[in-house]
Amino acid sequence: MLPIGDPSVKSSKFLEAVLVNYGEDPYDLVKESIKILQERKGTFLPRENKQMPGMLDWFGWCTWDAFYHDLSPQGIREGLRGLSEGGTPAKFLIIDDGWQDVANEFQKEGEPVVEGSYFGGRLVGIRENSKFRSDNPTSEGTSNGLKDFITSIKETFGVKYVNSLQLF
Repeated sequence: MLPIGDPSVKSSKFLEAVLVNYGEDPYDLVKESIKILQERKGTFLPRENKQMPGMLDWFGWCTWDAFYHDLSPQGIREGLRGLSEGGTPAKFLIIDDGWQDVANEFQKEGEPVVEGSYFGGRLVGIRENSKFRSDNPTSEGTSNGLKDFITSIKETFGVKYVNSLQLF
């Protein structure tokens, strides 16, 4: 028989594991629950008590809808160029999925993409993938990979803030 639970858990008593609340409107219920937790814990503020980040006043672009997992430095540059030429330059950029090394046992190299198979991917390294590194002769990467690429697009297109995400 397999052991039950996480062996690294050292306690069997948890005084603050669950908050139970009830109400008619789920949106009001969540707001009210957050306020109760904030008063109890004192470690965070509800959204309405936080200052909005200044970058929300800027126009931004997320690469996900343009590329999904098929992201490339060239595609990002073309997208930023198109936005600038169209009169809506992006001041912040979210480089979404597709910049890190991911293995997918459900999708074989060179085969047509089967819808949904990309959700079987798993992160295999923190470093940027070969598309963003200069050691790949077909990449537009630079000597310091993603770091230099981001510096370059900031200088070229006036992007002020870049965030790179990985969802795996």
